[in-house]
Amino acid sequence: MEQCLGESCMKVVGQVIFGSMLIGVVAAIDKIIVARRDTIVRGGRRLQTILNIPPCLSAISDTPPGIAEEALRRGSERAVFSLILYHCVFAAIVSSGKLRGLRALAFEIIGTTCIAVLIWYYFILERRRSDCGGGATNIRPDEGSQEKAYGSRHAGTDTGLQKSIQSIIDMPVCL
Repeated sequence: MEQCLGESCMKVVGQVIFGSMLIGVVAAIDKIIVARRDTIVRGGRRLQTILNIPPCLSAISDTPPGIAEEALRRGSERAVFSLILYHCVFAAIVSSGKLRGLRALAFEIIGTTCIAVLIWYYFILERRRSDCGGGATNIRPDEGSQEKAYGSRHAGTDTGLQKSIQSIIDMPVCL
């Protein structure tokens, strides 16, 4: 009986700690990346121009706002969580001794590059969606009005951050 109670307590404590870490990462992404979207758009456009990337492969649109706030938030969350998961698995494999030397370095570079390419592809798809009119405006069902893609942060509320945190809270217990 005591062992069962101890295991249950550890599961609850583990879930609280894990959930708190996830919420902290989501809040940091919102504070560090999404809040600086205008700077990211300017830098991204400049980089696309310097690299001479064709419009079909550009992740940031030439039309305002460049990238929607929600697309930037979701792409950043996917990038951060994918990199954290990949590096945890990679560290476990390297510490077990199955990969060493140049093979480990090659797997590290290839894996990180694959994640970067997939995130870039996600941003390309989001740019195409917003250029076609699918992501340029968000219809708010409670008001029936349209909100500009500049984001809810400019409207005084941050519903994107609230949705991200709520999705973490609603996660099923998996420990």
